[in-house]
Amino acid sequence: MLPQQVTPLSSGAPGNVTTVTKHSPHIRYPQLNTNTTLLIISLQVKHSSRAVQIPVTSPPVSSLRYYAGSCLSPVKMSAVSKGGGSRGFYFNTVLSLARSLAAQRQPPPDKVQKLLCMCPVDYHGSFQLDQRRRDAVIALGIFLVESELQHKEIVVPYLLRLLKGLPRVQWIEDTGGRKASRDTLPVAENFSFCLVTLLSDTAQRDATLRVQILETVLAVMKSLLAMCQLPETQDKEYLCKYTVPCLIGISRAFGRYSNTEEPLLSQLFPKASQQSMKVTDEMEGVRRRSFNDFRSILPSSLLTVYQSDSLKRKTSSISSISQASPDRGTPLPSSPGGSVTAINYFEGSYLPDGNTLDPDYYFSTVSSSFSVSPLYMGFSNKEYDIPLDLLRQLLQMVKQVVMDSNLKALDQMVAEVLQVNPVAELYYKTFSEAVHVAMFKMLRDTLYYMKDLHNSFAKEVHEFVLEEFSRSQAEVQKILHDVDRPQSDMSPVKLRCQANAACVDLMVWAVKDEQGAENLCIKLSEKLQSKTSSKVIVAHMPLLICCLQGLGRLCERFPVVASSVTTTLRDFLVVPSPVLVKLYKYHSQYHTGTGEIKISVTNEHSESTLSVLSSRKSQTSMYEQLRDIAIDNICRCLKAGLTIDTEIVQAFLASLSNRLYISQENDKEAHLIPDHTIRALGHIAVALRDSPKVMESILQILQQKFCQPPSQLDVLIIDQLGCMVITGNQYIYQEVWNLFQQISVKASNVVYSATKDPKDHGYRHCSLAVINALANIAANIQGDHLVDELLVNLLELFVQLGLEGKRASERASEKGPALKASSSAGNLGVLIPVIAVLTRRLPPIKEARPRLQKLFRDFWLYSVVMGFAVEGSGLWPEEWYEGVCEIATKSPLLTFPSGEPLRSELQYNSALKNDTVTQAELIELRSTITNLLDPPPEAGAYINKLDFAMSTYLLSVYRLEYMRVLRSTDQDRFQVMFRYFEDKAIQKDKSGMIQCVIAVADKVFDVFLAVMADKAKTKEHEAELERHAQFLLVNFNHIHKKIRRVADKYLSGLVDK
Repeated sequence: MLPQQVTPLSSGAPGNVTTVTKHSPHIRYPQLNTNTTLLIISLQVKHSSRAVQIPVTSPPVSSLRYYAGSCLSPVKMSAVSKGGGSRGFYFNTVLSLARSLAAQRQPPPDKVQKLLCMCPVDYHGSFQLDQRRRDAVIALGIFLVESELQHKEIVVPYLLRLLKGLPRVQWIEDTGGRKASRDTLPVAENFSFCLVTLLSDTAQRDATLRVQILETVLAVMKSLLAMCQLPETQDKEYLCKYTVPCLIGISRAFGRYSNTEEPLLSQLFPKASQQSMKVTDEMEGVRRRSFNDFRSILPSSLLTVYQSDSLKRKTSSISSISQASPDRGTPLPSSPGGSVTAINYFEGSYLPDGNTLDPDYYFSTVSSSFSVSPLYMGFSNKEYDIPLDLLRQLLQMVKQVVMDSNLKALDQMVAEVLQVNPVAELYYKTFSEAVHVAMFKMLRDTLYYMKDLHNSFAKEVHEFVLEEFSRSQAEVQKILHDVDRPQSDMSPVKLRCQANAACVDLMVWAVKDEQGAENLCIKLSEKLQSKTSSKVIVAHMPLLICCLQGLGRLCERFPVVASSVTTTLRDFLVVPSPVLVKLYKYHSQYHTGTGEIKISVTNEHSESTLSVLSSRKSQTSMYEQLRDIAIDNICRCLKAGLTIDTEIVQAFLASLSNRLYISQENDKEAHLIPDHTIRALGHIAVALRDSPKVMESILQILQQKFCQPPSQLDVLIIDQLGCMVITGNQYIYQEVWNLFQQISVKASNVVYSATKDPKDHGYRHCSLAVINALANIAANIQGDHLVDELLVNLLELFVQLGLEGKRASERASEKGPALKASSSAGNLGVLIPVIAVLTRRLPPIKEARPRLQKLFRDFWLYSVVMGFAVEGSGLWPEEWYEGVCEIATKSPLLTFPSGEPLRSELQYNSALKNDTVTQAELIELRSTITNLLDPPPEAGAYINKLDFAMSTYLLSVYRLEYMRVLRSTDQDRFQVMFRYFEDKAIQKDKSGMIQCVIAVADKVFDVFLAVMADKAKTKEHEAELERHAQFLLVNFNHIHKKIRRVADKYLSGLVDK
């Protein structure tokens, strides 16, 4: 039982003006109890020099102990009235109380009663809802769903009583003297949306309560509808301001269930966390160390195909958005102008799945809901048992609501209210479109979870929806041809198109036989090929998307239609459709550089950073979204068709590849045909990678088109080849790697050639695209074997480009002015971020095979000679230095496990030989080493006698180990220096290399001490110091005298520090 005494009759927050709405005749206003005291509280109103006395009715003193805050604490606008993101002090307080109770295994009943006591109470047949009571109900709901329905026997009956009381609620809006914001939906709509969302979460979690909840919600909707149908007996302004918005709010929430473990209510009011602050700091770090900024080659729809751990955008990243998407993982859809306002043209189901929008979206966008379109999610694993009788009642109610006469009556009622009271604060100036779309979305989302329903019911739904779809299409045409309507006022068209999209979903759901599927395919195909007015093309996007997805879904259910549907989708894509052409024109106006490669935007951190780092122009445009959805559904149709026709894919590839060679010079958009064709080929290769001969056939088609003739299409081909490699096919990997290697080497030869032949394009136009594709492959390729092979291949290419630069300089010196070998360093440098992306995914390489060991030694040799390992040199981009640092943390030691003599190993097995430098350059190199190490006299004398190979080796060891200690988190990062001391080749070297390496270790040890000193003094820190001290104590007893001395010196330094 709810304590009756703790129900203060006052409303709002002190300092705000409390506005009690004009009441309906059937509402009884509560009278003040004689035991209630009237407190007169003097409050200093902000920005005012005078005190204002505001009467606040007080509860009994006994209840003030825990309720005073709710009566007297100043708060901002309520979270429920303004949206989930705007939280006042009071709302945060009760929400924190609710979540702390929910976290307890067995929350005390008295604590839950306190939460209940803050909620409104039925007083003589009606509830009184002000801001704080609405907030308390939300907090109570959060407790219920997040505590796994604890105390449901008390809370659920109360919530159902509150729901039944919605038609008679006395709404109190605390506007603070301001007019209601047009950015926020009506208070009644938002609250009813939240309340029914809460009850839907409860019904999802408890099957025993499901029927009771659904029956109650349906009964309340019928009650609200009955009130709207008899406006003569009601206060019409009350109906327009509260009753109809309540009906809309309930319909936006009815039948929606969460696809994840997180309840929908918790997504509307997410937990405040430090995550956003941490992500911001991390973003800054990533931008400063941007060695891994690359353009993603993976279409967003392909990201769900790859089981990747890097460039893949994970569901928790893009801002907490929920339910389903046609273009999964993309940033929010942008309008033709790139404006973020286009989000209002897409319902919730057209946003990235598995995430949740900023909750304000659901509190400010007409017809927004947690919709789950079956066309995007495929078959649901969840099924809810709802009695057929309830579904029939729902269908009959929807039929009743969307009757033309009923919708016109609602619009007429609004017009009458505004005529009588022009200053009435009504959010909706007309109801018909908002009610129409809300009803059809509710019907779609409810029936989505239903399976094996009686055919007669499905047929009834199909006939009703088909009739409404045709009527609604005619209504859209009528609005478009209304010459008196300003072109800027297209809101009714947007809402009608969303309703039509829901109708398409319902028609696809309701089809039960192949003949019906074929008929529906024809209707959807006609819609796709029809011309759409430019002024409403954006409004039609949800409908176009549903038509495309509907065709794909029909093929999956009835593979017999796959052949005709793939032909339709192919023509839509590569004829191309008038809609695509128009959207492309918008896209090309606002997205400059369509043929350029921009090495930016994406990195392998993107599970948490991609959406934050991307700019507005990098967002997926509507043209790109529609194009990719068409391609995705071609793949769905081909997969389905394979079940009955094994040749369908090869036949489709033959017809599609022909479009690459059809010349349409007179057509301005002719370049879209090969562009779309190549994208489709790449996507099909990935989606059907497990089907025999598909990838090989597509590889052959792309190879034949590549550079025939050279064009910007080659960049696109390289992107598709990169996507194909990521699938992990060994044959594709080898073929594409050979091509990429050839492009990189030839491009470098042309760039640094002394005599340039203008006819020799040398793949220069696509060399950067190869680097970008390699980075994507490095970030996404799976399988230890392929990852290891790619690492070896990248290092081999790095060394090969260095040798090619050396040869180019030799040829240049023979034919003309000398060209220094370091002039070709740019070719090597662009590979460093790629190698860094790959090594970041690897654990530190402790034991490397001889081949890999030598390649890393050559890598460090070139890095120190070309200056890549020098911080702030100004010669090269800073991200190259950051890349080298990343590689250093995983690089193997530059030791000689083979035991070969050091001098001969460096002289004969090194990429750069002694004869490649002059005596002056060698002296300069020795001087650099001396300045860096500041060695003792004995070591300094040895350094001044080292040849070029030995000098570069010593400098390589210094750069590598210095970076490792500075950047690595590996516990052995300093101890590895002793591995150099123990290396036989270094110990036996007669040029004193052991002394030189000890001088390097001294510097590295100084850096190590500085790093340890900067760490926080924690138990983990103390344990790490102990481990290092134990290691040095062990080496203090080493069999080699020099190692004992070094260990002694470092142990003393560690203790002193």
